[in-house]
Amino acid sequence: MYSDEVLIASLLLGLYEVFEGCLIDANDSWLSHAQGAAQLIELRGPQRHQSRHVHQAFLASRVTTISAAIFQRRATYLADKNWRTLPWETQHRTYVDHLVDIATGIPGLLERIDSLKQDDPKSSRHDRRLLFEELCKTQEAVDVWKRFVKREATAQAIKHTVTEDDD
Repeated sequence: MYSDEVLIASLLLGLYEVFEGCLIDANDSWLSHAQGAAQLIELRGPQRHQSRHVHQAFLASRVTTISAAIFQRRATYLADKNWRTLPWETQHRTYVDHLVDIATGIPGLLERIDSLKQDDPKSSRHDRRLLFEELCKTQEAVDVWKRFVKREATAQAIKHTVTEDDD
């Protein structure tokens, strides 16, 4: 059940639902595959996603896991420090990986917003202030990321030569 092959098959079925499922009907079948893959990844633990090919599958799942969590307005395990560090112990982290790391906290913030909407305004003043501070920290993290990428990233043009294989 925890094999690399089962994980990759689950991710591929999810991709199929994203690209083909929306043409067949307007249900949220992609969501069930995203949740299933996310549960499988979580059960496997962050240490099992360090080797190159499994790490790539893990990376491919992060955006759909976060998207599903945002859609449901529920925190995700990906926001945990171990999930933001252990899978990269032997792998390179890209600019996009850093941005996705920031995004892992957004579903939890949405969940807290919803929770505070239901609470008594007077009793949750402190909680509202803490949430506002977390929202500001998230915005600052995105701003820092943007400045860093603007300063450090260099655009590269890659010339593609057409070959017979491209036809």
